[in-house]
Amino acid sequence: MPINSSKIKVIWLALILMTGMLIGSYVSSTVNLDFPYFVPRTRQAVTNGRTDRMELHGTDSVNIQYDHLKYGSNLSQDEKLQLMKKYFPEIFTQFSHPFLPKYKSPCFRKEGRVQCLPYFHLASPTKSATTDFWFNIHRHPQIVKSKPKEPQFFAFWDKSSNKSYSNYLKLQNVLVKEAKTPALKSSLISGSGTCTTMSEFKQIREKTPPSSNIPFTWGDVIHAITPNAKIITLLRNPIDRTISDYYHFGPQDKSPQHFHKELIRHIETFNTCIQFKNMTLLTCIANNDRYPQVVNSIYIGVIADWRRVFKDQMLIIRTEDWHRHKEFNILPKVFRFLGVDPLDEDELPPINDNFKKIIDVHQVSKKAQDVHGYILPESRQVMEKFFEPYNRLLAEFLGDTRFLWRQ
Repeated sequence: MPINSSKIKVIWLALILMTGMLIGSYVSSTVNLDFPYFVPRTRQAVTNGRTDRMELHGTDSVNIQYDHLKYGSNLSQDEKLQLMKKYFPEIFTQFSHPFLPKYKSPCFRKEGRVQCLPYFHLASPTKSATTDFWFNIHRHPQIVKSKPKEPQFFAFWDKSSNKSYSNYLKLQNVLVKEAKTPALKSSLISGSGTCTTMSEFKQIREKTPPSSNIPFTWGDVIHAITPNAKIITLLRNPIDRTISDYYHFGPQDKSPQHFHKELIRHIETFNTCIQFKNMTLLTCIANNDRYPQVVNSIYIGVIADWRRVFKDQMLIIRTEDWHRHKEFNILPKVFRFLGVDPLDEDELPPINDNFKKIIDVHQVSKKAQDVHGYILPESRQVMEKFFEPYNRLLAEFLGDTRFLWRQ
């Protein structure tokens, strides 16, 4: 009895579905999803073996299997060090000197003069209240303020300028001048407040072969030349930070409509990158320069790499917590972390209100509100869905649900 064409189609369809189910079962049972080395590919969030469907752009919803993209570099520290010395030999030539044991800060003697590198780095995404934080921590008498706050040495390093090294070291001259006695030498510290140290990859990308992953971060370089350096990172709600970043650094013709258009383009560019099987999340973040800087709000891609290097030498604070509890909670915690003397609130100089930074984008000036109108409601919806899985991975990595930003 002959089989008609419709029955053949049904049989073929059934075979295809069964094959797909078998392949899916095999993949889910063999792919290693050990946290934190794997991230969701594009439109699917993966946490603790659980898969949540999400619409990334608010325009379509397609189930895509997880991809084994690593957060950061998969090189060992020795392999990273070899590349760092190959790509930036001048940095290691200039700064690789035995540190003087009498100084708490990493100071060394060169050409008969004492010179110092930063004891700590305020490495955070831009628009995260780092200026307010910077001026507040320097209320402590043992923290010497270097000027300017952001020397941009690593972020925009220039090997053609020999002055860049001497200028960078001069920033710590205030500490050298003040540390006249043994007690001061062993207690005074100074730091660098360059935000872009964590988010700028231009110089590293130019050294990296095309189609290759970013091999290391500036955090690796800092750790290599100052192994005991302390890192302080402020992390703001990714949505608020992205909006603030756009209106501060973006083009002159800012508008909610332009923001939304660029938001979609930026996300699509990022998603195209992470679909390449060998690309790390860190590389896809580093390769995306356009505004609004959406990818700089995907914190897990960079934080995981820095945290693995610095471990307990890295303090991560939510910007929201800083603004609410700076005096009674956060500042004492920061002082303990930096190893300076504990001080009561009445022992600190008054807060300088001139340097307060606004945290909530809805609290910007009335003029900005009238001109820009913030963002479209659909832009916020897109960002909520886009950032949610990465926030979840960050919260798990840090073991702190506050980094879900669900309040």
